Amino acid sequence: MYFARLIVTLHRFLFTHKGMKQLLITLLALVLMTSAKAQTQENADAFLDRFEAFVVNVENNDSIADWDPLNTEYKRFREECSAKYKSDFSNSQSQRYEKIKTRYIKLVATKRVGKKIEEKANDIKNVVVGAFEGIFK
Repeated sequence: MYFARLIVTLHRFLFTHKGMKQLLITLLALVLMTSAKAQTQENADAFLDRFEAFVVNVENNDSIADWDPLNTEYKRFREECSAKYKSDFSNSQSQRYEKIKTRYIKLVATKRVGKKIEEKANDIKNVVVGAFEGIFK
Protein backbone atom coordinates (compact mmCIF):
# COMPACT_ATOMS: atom_id res chain seq x y z
CA MET A 1 0.00 0.00 0.00
CA TYR A 2 2.80 2.41 0.90
CA PHE A 3 4.57 1.69 -2.41
CA ALA A 4 1.40 2.45 -4.39
CA ARG A 5 0.96 5.79 -2.60
CA LEU A 6 4.59 6.66 -3.30
CA ILE A 7 4.12 5.93 -7.01
CA VAL A 8 0.94 8.03 -7.18
CA THR A 9 2.62 10.93 -5.34
CA LEU A 10 5.68 10.74 -7.57
CA HIS A 11 3.50 10.59 -10.68
CA ARG A 12 1.51 13.67 -9.62
CA PHE A 13 4.66 15.60 -8.83
CA LEU A 14 6.40 14.76 -12.10
CA PHE A 15 3.49 15.28 -14.42
CA THR A 16 1.83 18.33 -12.82
CA HIS A 17 4.87 20.59 -12.65
CA LYS A 18 5.95 22.33 -15.84
CA GLY A 19 9.24 21.15 -17.21
CA MET A 20 9.31 17.99 -15.10
CA LYS A 21 7.80 15.98 -17.90
CA GLN A 22 10.50 17.19 -20.27
CA LEU A 23 13.19 16.44 -17.70
CA LEU A 24 11.84 12.94 -17.20
CA ILE A 25 11.72 12.29 -20.95
CA THR A 26 15.26 13.62 -21.37
CA LEU A 27 16.57 11.41 -18.56
CA LEU A 28 14.77 8.39 -19.98
CA ALA A 29 16.24 9.05 -23.44
CA LEU A 30 19.72 9.38 -21.93
CA VAL A 31 19.36 6.08 -20.09
CA LEU A 32 18.16 4.34 -23.26
CA MET A 33 21.02 5.73 -25.36
CA THR A 34 23.59 4.69 -22.76
CA SER A 35 22.03 1.25 -22.62
CA ALA A 36 22.10 0.92 -26.42
CA LYS A 37 25.79 1.94 -26.54
CA ALA A 38 26.65 -0.61 -23.84
CA GLN A 39 24.74 -3.28 -25.78
CA THR A 40 26.67 -2.43 -28.96
CA GLN A 41 29.97 -2.73 -27.07
CA GLU A 42 28.96 -6.14 -25.71
CA ASN A 43 27.96 -7.27 -29.20
CA ALA A 44 31.27 -6.00 -30.63
CA ASP A 45 33.20 -7.91 -27.97
CA ALA A 46 31.22 -11.06 -28.73
CA PHE A 47 31.96 -10.60 -32.44
CA LEU A 48 35.68 -10.18 -31.72
CA ASP A 49 35.61 -13.33 -29.57
CA ARG A 50 34.03 -15.31 -32.43
CA PHE A 51 36.49 -13.89 -34.98
CA GLU A 52 39.46 -14.71 -32.76
CA ALA A 53 38.17 -18.24 -32.13
CA PHE A 54 37.99 -18.75 -35.90
CA VAL A 55 41.62 -17.61 -36.33
CA VAL A 56 42.81 -19.76 -33.40
CA ASN A 57 41.07 -22.77 -34.98
CA VAL A 58 42.93 -22.11 -38.25
CA GLU A 59 46.22 -21.67 -36.36
CA ASN A 60 45.77 -25.03 -34.65
CA ASN A 61 44.88 -26.91 -37.84
CA ASP A 62 48.03 -28.08 -39.64
CA SER A 63 46.28 -30.18 -42.26
CA ILE A 64 44.31 -27.61 -44.24
CA ALA A 65 43.91 -28.84 -47.81
CA ASP A 66 41.34 -26.36 -49.11
CA TRP A 67 41.70 -22.72 -48.08
CA ASP A 68 38.73 -21.45 -50.10
CA PRO A 69 36.07 -22.14 -47.40
CA LEU A 70 38.30 -20.55 -44.76
CA ASN A 71 38.90 -17.46 -46.88
CA THR A 72 35.14 -17.22 -47.51
CA GLU A 73 34.51 -17.37 -43.75
CA TYR A 74 37.22 -14.74 -43.16
CA LYS A 75 35.54 -12.49 -45.74
CA ARG A 76 32.18 -12.96 -43.95
CA PHE A 77 33.75 -11.83 -40.68
CA ARG A 78 35.20 -8.75 -42.37
CA GLU A 79 31.85 -7.87 -43.98
CA GLU A 80 29.94 -8.40 -40.73
CA CYS A 81 32.38 -6.17 -38.91
CA SER A 82 32.10 -3.37 -41.46
CA ALA A 83 28.32 -3.56 -41.53
CA LYS A 84 27.57 -3.84 -37.81
CA TYR A 85 30.43 -3.04 -35.47
CA LYS A 86 33.42 -1.17 -36.85
CA SER A 87 31.95 2.33 -36.60
CA ASP A 88 31.23 1.79 -32.88
CA PHE A 89 34.55 0.13 -31.95
CA SER A 90 36.50 1.61 -29.09
CA ASN A 91 40.24 2.13 -29.64
CA SER A 92 41.07 -1.13 -27.89
CA GLN A 93 38.47 -3.02 -29.95
CA SER A 94 39.88 -1.55 -33.19
CA GLN A 95 43.39 -2.61 -32.18
CA ARG A 96 42.21 -6.11 -31.31
CA TYR A 97 40.36 -6.41 -34.62
CA GLU A 98 43.45 -5.35 -36.58
CA LYS A 99 45.63 -7.84 -34.68
CA ILE A 100 43.21 -10.69 -35.43
CA LYS A 101 43.13 -9.75 -39.13
CA THR A 102 46.93 -9.65 -39.23
CA ARG A 103 47.16 -13.07 -37.58
CA TYR A 104 44.93 -14.58 -40.27
CA ILE A 105 46.83 -12.94 -43.14
CA LYS A 106 50.10 -14.22 -41.64
CA LEU A 107 48.61 -17.72 -41.45
CA VAL A 108 47.64 -17.63 -45.09
CA ALA A 109 51.13 -16.47 -46.03
CA THR A 110 52.98 -19.05 -43.95
CA LYS A 111 50.71 -22.09 -44.21
CA ARG A 112 49.17 -21.81 -47.65
CA VAL A 113 51.97 -20.16 -49.60
CA GLY A 114 54.62 -21.96 -47.56
CA LYS A 115 53.02 -25.32 -48.37
CA LYS A 116 53.01 -24.50 -52.08
CA ILE A 117 56.69 -23.55 -51.92
CA GLU A 118 57.45 -26.79 -50.08
CA GLU A 119 55.58 -28.79 -52.74
CA LYS A 120 57.49 -27.07 -55.56
CA ALA A 121 60.80 -27.64 -53.74
CA ASN A 122 59.95 -31.34 -53.40
CA ASP A 123 59.12 -31.51 -57.12
CA ILE A 124 62.48 -29.93 -57.99
CA LYS A 125 64.28 -32.26 -55.57
CA ASN A 126 62.65 -35.29 -57.19
CA VAL A 127 63.72 -34.11 -60.65
CA VAL A 128 67.30 -33.51 -59.51
CA VAL A 129 67.50 -36.83 -57.65
CA GLY A 130 66.07 -38.60 -60.70
CA ALA A 131 68.61 -36.92 -62.95
CA PHE A 132 71.53 -37.94 -60.72
CA GLU A 133 70.23 -41.50 -60.48
CA GLY A 134 70.01 -41.62 -64.29
CA ILE A 135 73.58 -40.32 -64.67
CA PHE A 136 75.15 -42.74 -62.19
CA LYS A 137 73.40 -45.95 -63.27
